[in-house]
Amino acid sequence: MIIFNSKSILVFIMSFFLISLASGQTTPDHPSKFDYERFQREWFSIGIAASYTYFNSGATYYDKTEDRRIYISPEGQFDLDRSQFIPKVYGFLHPAKRHWIGFSYFTIKREGGSGQVDRDLGDYEVNGDIYMADRSSFYYLSYNYALFYDNRSYIMGALGLYGIHIRTEVEAEGEIRVNDELIEDKIYKKNLDRFAPFPLLGLQSGFLVTPRWFVGASASIIGGAYRELSAFVFESKMGARFIINKHFGITGTLMFFNAYMEADEEKQKTNVDYGFTAIFLGIDMGL
Repeated sequence: MIIFNSKSILVFIMSFFLISLASGQTTPDHPSKFDYERFQREWFSIGIAASYTYFNSGATYYDKTEDRRIYISPEGQFDLDRSQFIPKVYGFLHPAKRHWIGFSYFTIKREGGSGQVDRDLGDYEVNGDIYMADRSSFYYLSYNYALFYDNRSYIMGALGLYGIHIRTEVEAEGEIRVNDELIEDKIYKKNLDRFAPFPLLGLQSGFLVTPRWFVGASASIIGGAYRELSAFVFESKMGARFIINKHFGITGTLMFFNAYMEADEEKQKTNVDYGFTAIFLGIDMGL
């Protein structure tokens, strides 16, 4: 289980350091007084983005009644798409200089399978057709407070909720064996459909390069337990925003997401390692 992906941590530390270093540079053209209009031109903004996303995930389904487990590597074993274009909705509310409320939502829709495969999957041997689907959704809501700001930069702390709706489906049909013994039922199904809101703690930094160009970075830790689902997540981002005019902007973001989740139910226990790297490009409209 590797939650703190080295790439994501390195990207955040480097970007945070560069932004902090740049924020300390003052010139006569940029007095120390905070210039609110140059920092934020809207009190409300909503946008839509398209992303290119690269996945790396795995799941273990443990049947408590039979004392058997099956391990699934969706991308490696079943040719589930490693990359996918995903739409995303995002935005924020900015009622005061030090206060932001941010939100975002996106859903993953992947499905695939292999025909006439002969594989060992944990305690099971499958010779037949295997199908898998991933339709997971992610919801982000946070309150952000500016711990520090000047005329060109800021550092914010974030508290919020991160909703994770994990929906996976695995189905095998054909010759299924356990310890060389043929299982009479030729169809094997395992599903996971659970939603849980988890607390979020984060840190964000940003720097106004020019009156139109803005760069930023953030890192968030998400974790906890809700009913049968527990999770621990590390997410980091870095990006830039170009202000077209008072009401429109273009945003580009590089995002790293690494999660470990466990669903402990009465008859089944499921462990999921879920990771992806995404590049988002969006356009937003503000008031």
